[in-house]
Amino acid sequence: MGSEGAGAQEAGNGFLQNPTAAFVPSDFRRLAEHLPHMVWICKPDGTLDYLNSHGVNYFGVRLRDSLALFPSGGIAHPDDREGAGAAWRRALQARKALSLETRLLRADGVFRWHSIEAEPVLDEQGQIIKWMGTSTNVHSTHEGDELSAFLLEMSTDFARIDNPHELVSTAMLRLRQYLGAAQVTLAEFDDEHGQVVMLRQDRSDSPNLQVVALPLGPFSSLTVEARKGQTTVLDDVPKDEPHASFFNRWYGLGHVGAVVSAPLLYGGKLVASLSVAEETPHHWSMPEVEITRRVAELVWPALEKARSEHALAVSEERLRLAQAVAEVGAWELDPDARSVHFSAEAHELFGLADSGRTNLYQVWVSLIDARDAQALQELIEACNRLGTAEAEYRYRHPTRGLRWIHTRAGRVDDEAPRLIVGISMDVTERRKAEEALKDVNHQNRVFGDAGSRAAQSTGADPQCRRGAALSRNWNTRARVGPYRH
Repeated sequence: MGSEGAGAQEAGNGFLQNPTAAFVPSDFRRLAEHLPHMVWICKPDGTLDYLNSHGVNYFGVRLRDSLALFPSGGIAHPDDREGAGAAWRRALQARKALSLETRLLRADGVFRWHSIEAEPVLDEQGQIIKWMGTSTNVHSTHEGDELSAFLLEMSTDFARIDNPHELVSTAMLRLRQYLGAAQVTLAEFDDEHGQVVMLRQDRSDSPNLQVVALPLGPFSSLTVEARKGQTTVLDDVPKDEPHASFFNRWYGLGHVGAVVSAPLLYGGKLVASLSVAEETPHHWSMPEVEITRRVAELVWPALEKARSEHALAVSEERLRLAQAVAEVGAWELDPDARSVHFSAEAHELFGLADSGRTNLYQVWVSLIDARDAQALQELIEACNRLGTAEAEYRYRHPTRGLRWIHTRAGRVDDEAPRLIVGISMDVTERRKAEEALKDVNHQNRVFGDAGSRAAQSTGADPQCRRGAALSRNWNTRARVGPYRH
């Protein structure tokens, strides 16, 4: 251990007079060896001078090559080395405390997050004579924060994705990249049809998915634990022959060395499993198992929601196309607020643009022909009274002139405020045809009456009577039911 300095030192809110007299080297070592942290002393330039046994056991032989600016260099994670070295250099230049978080390499080759704190020890002239520091393992806390941030970011991604395929692809890609895994799979179990639909994503696939249909039978051993909600964790698959044959055959990875598989339960029923696989044996840490399980819990509800929304969107698009072909417009009316929302087809049907500067409801009502001015109000009253209603009215289209509109509408009881929804279509051509047929029937009646009078004026002439009868018969066949305005 380096030499002890003399002089007055402040210690937090307390005061330490002549540390050398207060603590001898043996006392310091005894204290350092019993602390649950790494305790170390560096020379003025940051070179390691002393490390307690806790730290020596943590680093092992790797420590020999990383004495300068301890703890940085080779024992720090490659992504953290530059930052750790820069923090040391700033502390040396400013002669102020060192504080940082970095990942340090354990003797078994695993990196763990540590909180590094060090204070300079000054002599009477204010020169640094040593650095005294500690390194505390904060890996669990750090990974917990990382896990929460990862899951929050994934949930945010899910909220903006409405395509089921894209949602699953995104979840599998993000999980595979986070864990650095060789493969992620989502196996959906279809008990009714006795098959498994498996979606696979390997390192070589990037965001693409392989989709295969497999028989359900071989998965029975895997699903026994999964149906109980238990996560399967296998660190060394080749040593477990039944599992080795199963995973190597059905997971399409070639050789599976390690697997963690989390069940997806919906309403207490096993619906799928999310699995992460490595090509070589791998010891799955608790955070790795936990993140797989948590992602599985997120994926299925989000997938079901996306499927429902996608199906609804497809249905609405089909309805929109059908309405466009049939020239049918849909609308939604709030009678109390006197406001209306038109579909694109309804805007076209009524010749009204939603500019936002005018009350669409008022413009719509103002263009209903004066002869049918009460038609819409009567329709609303009938819907409120009966639930559904129909109406036909004349409408003065801004560019097409007078048109006949047929409307069917209904009351929506599960909305607040209560709404009236309906569909409308232009029936002008049908009404014109009815008007024309009405005229023909009228002419036929006139012709028939004239024939009857002629027969009566000529007496019982058979030819005249036959002519009048034929006229009446033709008139009867041509006539349609009563015309209603």
